[in-house]
Amino acid sequence: MIMSILDHSITDRSDFSEESEHWDDTALLKHFYNTFSLLIDQEPVNSWYEFALKYCPYESLRDGFCSLACIHISQKTKSLFHYKKAVQYLENMITRLGNILPFSDIVFSDNNLNSWQNNSALLKKMVMELKANADTFIQNSILIMTYIYIILLYEIFDDGVSRLCPCLMSVFSTIVKEMKKAAVVDKLSLDYFAYQMYYNEIIMSVSSRAWRSPSCPAVFCFTSEDRSNCLKVVGCPPEILECIHSIAEMKCRKRNSESWFTSDAALVASYSSLRARIEAYRSYLPLDTSSLSAGSTNSINIDSLYMLRLRIAQVWSLSALIEATELYQVENASNIIDKLELELVDLLQYFEFETALEMQMLWPIYLAAKHARLPSHRQFVCHLLTVCINRFHSGNVLNMKNALEKAYTFGMNVSDAFDLVMPANKSSEFMFL
Repeated sequence: MIMSILDHSITDRSDFSEESEHWDDTALLKHFYNTFSLLIDQEPVNSWYEFALKYCPYESLRDGFCSLACIHISQKTKSLFHYKKAVQYLENMITRLGNILPFSDIVFSDNNLNSWQNNSALLKKMVMELKANADTFIQNSILIMTYIYIILLYEIFDDGVSRLCPCLMSVFSTIVKEMKKAAVVDKLSLDYFAYQMYYNEIIMSVSSRAWRSPSCPAVFCFTSEDRSNCLKVVGCPPEILECIHSIAEMKCRKRNSESWFTSDAALVASYSSLRARIEAYRSYLPLDTSSLSAGSTNSINIDSLYMLRLRIAQVWSLSALIEATELYQVENASNIIDKLELELVDLLQYFEFETALEMQMLWPIYLAAKHARLPSHRQFVCHLLTVCINRFHSGNVLNMKNALEKAYTFGMNVSDAFDLVMPANKSSEFMFL
């Protein structure tokens, strides 16, 4: 079952203690709503959990919420008790997932873990099974989507290693498409949920060791009228996300070398077109940002908000351009990347990493760390990660910092250092989320 895949965390808990204040469910749920959710939700008015509660029984969601509260408390207080409780709550939730997700007993085994990805026939059968009972289709579909997101968040805060993607993302995107066709739920909340998961999947796929293709289709959710709503949920403009999606697909093409470019001219033309889209980040941000949140409870004036949003968009643009340049290996690629890294590190110094929007920039920080040549830049990146650890208490940031310090100390390639801390199973992915 799924839990057998999740129970091998790479986080070192040798300094965790069994002695801890024992919280009841009420206290855990209070922590989830008042603390944990604020780390995740850029748009709390239309949050994923409020959307789920609107259509699903509270009892079916409680274990998932408590699991997330426990895994966060365990990281924050070094509590082995809360870590064990997090696992117990998650087991309960996953049992429910297995009961309502068609074919889960076949798919979620070590041999069939990735059976969902790009298996349109199996996904079609899953949807047909869900829709067979019209009375439960909406509720069960939203429950499955919510459980998938809870597993994703659990893996982020546990150790940052995803062992269940991309199979669950394929399930999620397929269900979202069916839900949008049904048009029987709150469209805006569904779209916000889809935007958040689209962002997660794109970043996981572009940074995967397997160079896999994204499980969700390009422009999965984005019509022209949706783009400003997307910016309420993630700091990366959807146009840049689509560029990163293209990079992930191009990495998959390069892995399958028979479909890579047949001439230098075609390669340069593709790179130049992609670069032009990436560098147009300024035009993707509305001049009036009054409808966009800063992702913080602190008040911020409209000009400061615009500058914050502009710098965040620039960070994502630089990151996408670094990844594209490394992939295409155009003339002077190494020098181009060095200069982009200088610009990226300089830009990151403007941020205090106090908001959900800034916390989303872990992949850009990773790219800055991966290409950093100057000791001062490496020290700065490690300092940023320490700030994030102290403020967000997330296992993925902690293990990312440990891997980088190992690479810097022993003169290793950064990618190789991550391979050392990752499980041997190549389908597992580190989550720069």
